[in-house]
Amino acid sequence: MILPPFSRTRTAVLRSNLHRLSLSSVSRRCFRSGHPAPARVAMPRPRRVPAAGAGGTEADGREGETTPSILDDAGGGEVVGPEVLRELRERWELASVLNFLSVFEPVIGNEFKLSAEEIEGGLTRPNSSIAQLHIKLLKGIRPISKALDGSDAWVTVLCKKLDPWWQWVAEGNIPLTLANGKEISQYKDLDPVGRLLLLKALCELRAIQDDAVSYINNALKDGTHISCFRKEKLASHGNGTSYWYDGNATGGYRLYKAVCIPKLKGTNRDERCVPLPSRMFRWETLATNLDEFSEVVVRK
Repeated sequence: MILPPFSRTRTAVLRSNLHRLSLSSVSRRCFRSGHPAPARVAMPRPRRVPAAGAGGTEADGREGETTPSILDDAGGGEVVGPEVLRELRERWELASVLNFLSVFEPVIGNEFKLSAEEIEGGLTRPNSSIAQLHIKLLKGIRPISKALDGSDAWVTVLCKKLDPWWQWVAEGNIPLTLANGKEISQYKDLDPVGRLLLLKALCELRAIQDDAVSYINNALKDGTHISCFRKEKLASHGNGTSYWYDGNATGGYRLYKAVCIPKLKGTNRDERCVPLPSRMFRWETLATNLDEFSEVVVRK
């Protein structure tokens, strides 16, 4: 079983062809399912979305509707509630986003210097920091939209970028789609996990852009170990429980635990196995700061 926090896209890239780093979406799907990928497959063409512009940019496609400002920090600085924070930290997608920002920092930059806690806060209550992070990632995906000017239009651009690629970079239904400008207020109404899933998918899409692929390719040619891009577990038990350690000086360091959920078997031939959900493990964040790391050491 493949466990996070590393990106599925990066895993497929590294396994399908370490020399050419082929990014076939079909190969990624075959890898996830455990079946061998065809030798050469063309990248599937995404569905078209409206309002595409010329000259390498695209229009925002909004109808000029007045919407709440996500970039307005009024009321910011609120402490994230423990229940909401626990829910976010029980999602492996959060660890994957933080891992992506760390691995591709040389490509996307770190001028915002957001900590993991600040990203959690922005996912809980959208603010200018989380908006600027999305804008930075969106500007790395061509065609570059003219609407990425610091306004709330980045939410519209996000929907347009993710919609045609969602089935290749994420699972389940997309939490937010174009709604004639109403998607901006709808983004604010999403729960934190929904906003996390959108950011995770955006990171996956950013990871298959030419500059990101070239960065991995060149680094591997220069002798960089593959574990720098494909995260390896820190330790594991025989029962399937594994531990992961990840982070950097900007985002902070974290310790995670993935507990494998055993597969249930039927008692006889006529009894079908109970279907398992898509998540076959339980994800936990064990430590996010020095005190919590110390507690883990004491418990062990």
